[in-house]
Amino acid sequence: MKMRPFTRPTIVAANEFLAEVVRTHTQINKAVLRLGLESEIDASTVVGIEKKCDRLGRIILDRQSKTIETLDGTVSLAEAFVREAVKLAEESSSSVRQRDLLRGLARDGYVVVWGERREPAKLRAALPDEIDLPETDDEVRGLLKQFAFNVPLRHLDLAIDAHTRGDWEAANAQLRTFLEGLLNDIARHIDPDKANTLQSGANLRQMLADGSIGF
Repeated sequence: MKMRPFTRPTIVAANEFLAEVVRTHTQINKAVLRLGLESEIDASTVVGIEKKCDRLGRIILDRQSKTIETLDGTVSLAEAFVREAVKLAEESSSSVRQRDLLRGLARDGYVVVWGERREPAKLRAALPDEIDLPETDDEVRGLLKQFAFNVPLRHLDLAIDAHTRGDWEAANAQLRTFLEGLLNDIARHIDPDKANTLQSGANLRQMLADGSIGF
């Protein structure tokens, strides 16, 4: 986990974007609750949404290194806040404030992966430029979806999310499971009849290793 993964301009851009896209008090109140700041930002409608966002942004900047527990694990308050903003980003949006947020994230070493079927966008740590991460990531995910390798895809997403948080042990474990699941699914795809007779993933991978099915 990185304690200060985002620069001030990126946090400010996230706050401005949040103020632009949040439409109801319920939305901002739920975000405040997830960030553990409900005792400091009034949930009532007496205070306007824009003022709530302004108060929230100031608290984040003041305590950005504080850690909190989220569904993604233990992260800094700044990271949890930026993730809240990223969830509301839309790939087709022409918003100038969203563009500024994406630019800030890119400078800080992050990319946004757009969700499908109404899934929210996700934040991921970028790899070195020579890997061409967005295109490579899209190609890998596209192939996994094309062949309906859904379990490996899920483990790949979990691995990258763990990497984004700096949780290297969890990332390694998920990558190992991803690769095992990928090889298992490839074996089932190449020869489903033979694969169905095998009892374990180790046997499926051995089926690929012995070369009898042309892998």
